Amino acid sequence: MTGFIGLSHKDGVTAVDALHPLPVSSEVDSSGAAINPNAYTQNVTYNQDGTVATKYFTDGTNTWTQTYTYTNGKVTSFSPWVKS
Repeated sequence: MTGFIGLSHKDGVTAVDALHPLPVSSEVDSSGAAINPNAYTQNVTYNQDGTVATKYFTDGTNTWTQTYTYTNGKVTSFSPWVKS
């Protein structure tokens, strides 16, 4: 097979060749840096009323957090991922 690259994705998907690369999911944080939140375990914090306040993940060195905003008990927006 020509062009075999033999890489494995964390979910067990294997790239077969240059025409079928591994899927890459990336977003941009508040500083414009590319990040891949789906590559890490995401955690949540809660408000007193039980709604999600923030979602965050860490790469072992840095932590990125998204803050949720609610109107009448429904999520109306969430912040960009902010690195801390």
